[in-house]
Amino acid sequence: MNKAFEIEVIGMGNNITGYPGAFTPVVNKIILSVLNYESKVLHLFSGVSYIGDERVDIERPEATKREDIIKFIENDKRKWDFVILDPPYEIKQKSKLEEYGRASSVAADVILRRKLVDYFNKYTENILWLDMCAPMPKNFKRVKLWFLFPGGYHTIRVLSWLKRTSQEVFEFN
Repeated sequence: MNKAFEIEVIGMGNNITGYPGAFTPVVNKIILSVLNYESKVLHLFSGVSYIGDERVDIERPEATKREDIIKFIENDKRKWDFVILDPPYEIKQKSKLEEYGRASSVAADVILRRKLVDYFNKYTENILWLDMCAPMPKNFKRVKLWFLFPGGYHTIRVLSWLKRTSQEVFEFN
């Protein structure tokens, strides 16, 4: 197989926070190993995580901004070295997503996906995206994929590290 990115297969570990969807210690360690202390980091759908200079989540008090993601990205004009995303993806109850003001996952929400891609192309160089798929936004390439196995009969997660390929879209102020 000819690929231009790394792949790592690893056990996901257990979520010990008590909050469904929180990063496991394994996922935290991977993310922190990619970031450096000088990186400006935006974390969308941040949940209970404290990773990121700005953490956006509509419902969690740990977030630095408690706001709808679309509203946030429509107004935020700052440049970020990394954007981390951990959107809701395993939707067992529609009511869970209604807290986020939408009724589908990011993978199924074409409008939100387009707005995110536009935002990424203007304001970041790198994306760390944890989901049940391996998204590939326009003008980005894969650096590495981590296939995270939670065990039991749970669905695999994929942490994608994506890097900008095209500088022409990135707007410098």
